[in-house]
Amino acid sequence: MRTRQSLTEQAAVLFAGNVLAMLVGIAVPIVLVRIFPQEEYGLYQQLFLIFTTVFPFGQMGVTQGLYYFLPREPEMKDAIVTQTYLFVVVTGLLCMLSLLFFRDAIAGLMNNPRLSVFIPYFAVFMFLMIVSSFLETLMIAERKILLASSVRVISQIIRSCTIVITALVTKDILSIFKVLIFFALVRCVFQWIYLKGRYSMSIKKTDISFWKRQLGYSLPIGIANVAWLLQTKVHSFMVSFLFPPARFAVYAVGTYNLPLVGMITSSVSNVMVPELSRCHKERNIARILSVWSGAMRKMNLFLFPIFVFFFIMAHEFILAFFSAKYSESVPIFQVCLVAILVGGINTGAVLNAYAQTQYLMKLALFRIPVAIVILYVFAKTWGIIGAIVADVLVTVSFRLIVLAKVSEVMKISVMNLLIPKVNGKILGCAVLAACPVLILKFLYSFTPLVMLIVTACVFTLTYCSTGLLIGILTKTEIDMMRNCIVSKFG
Repeated sequence: MRTRQSLTEQAAVLFAGNVLAMLVGIAVPIVLVRIFPQEEYGLYQQLFLIFTTVFPFGQMGVTQGLYYFLPREPEMKDAIVTQTYLFVVVTGLLCMLSLLFFRDAIAGLMNNPRLSVFIPYFAVFMFLMIVSSFLETLMIAERKILLASSVRVISQIIRSCTIVITALVTKDILSIFKVLIFFALVRCVFQWIYLKGRYSMSIKKTDISFWKRQLGYSLPIGIANVAWLLQTKVHSFMVSFLFPPARFAVYAVGTYNLPLVGMITSSVSNVMVPELSRCHKERNIARILSVWSGAMRKMNLFLFPIFVFFFIMAHEFILAFFSAKYSESVPIFQVCLVAILVGGINTGAVLNAYAQTQYLMKLALFRIPVAIVILYVFAKTWGIIGAIVADVLVTVSFRLIVLAKVSEVMKISVMNLLIPKVNGKILGCAVLAACPVLILKFLYSFTPLVMLIVTACVFTLTYCSTGLLIGILTKTEIDMMRNCIVSKFG
């Protein structure tokens, strides 16, 4: 019991750190859209699209492997850390040199010749960030959760402040990356001091046979991560390729990912996989279905109201956070939200538990060319709105394909997996909660931010009240809420 409580406490600390870092990061685009014209902001978004795409190639699962090897092989800790550090240095150099060598080709692919001027500075920043990329991962593997969360939050605060202050002072994208190079260099120095203080790092510490084990475990994870990432980024690259930077800026704002959605789905998935694996080993199909349906219901309790609220308040949200010059992003944002409706169908967790990882990898690799063809046709026909429609269509379609595979391996019908009666109640409850919001929008004309705050309060209160009346919460969940309220305010 104490072990479980300790793990829960550690997870809570890490989650709190991630939330704080996320909140700080949200401020950056909100400020930048008000400083730079659309073409400049589009260029900034293109550079960070390249960053988020190339960055995983610098890790390839080796840094994640620290979670596995450090606790299991403490006597090999010096070799593990040395080999991980050498790996990120080499891959960081390869990524930097590739960016420099192909900078004109990248600028052509992104439909922005100005990128070739920025890429040399950006490549150095990329190298330094890859080299310092496993600092927090190492701390978590050492079970220094509070330290890892603190470093992550402080790092995010410094980086966000660096971007915002430099933008306010210079109003120049290139200056931002010059200052970010210094920030990344400080991270590298801090990481080196931390490593040297705790590990005996030396080329002599490397172990070829153990290195093969590290790669054997880590590279499949890295390949799967890269494949998944590419399929989620292909729509942004297609829009960047087909449209000028100013239009890409509109698209980037419209496809803004609500951070809470990812945090909900990833948190539930992380809990599901170990439990499903145990149930599968015990051949307890009833328990697997119970875990699956319970997780889907709990996710949809949050995802459905998020979809409904932001869909009807999309105009106010975009104007409040990104200003009126991005009003064209509203329909793109609304279409993008549709993918939330299938977010609760966490098919990957089940297939991981059933050791169907090869199927997932093959499907991810197959999805990329299919997505490219559909995106190109839709974008050329209907412009940037066509691109997001195509992306959502591909996302939903492939989620349903994987659901069919889950149905096959679990030998349970798709309808039983979707539990339509329960999820229909949740969606209906969210729609009912939207009614007073629509009335408020019709009767009053507050500023977008005030309207967003007022309607969010009304929607939340109505949704919770309706949910209790309709009975979408279990007795255990109601008791937990009551106990929480009593402990806080009683």
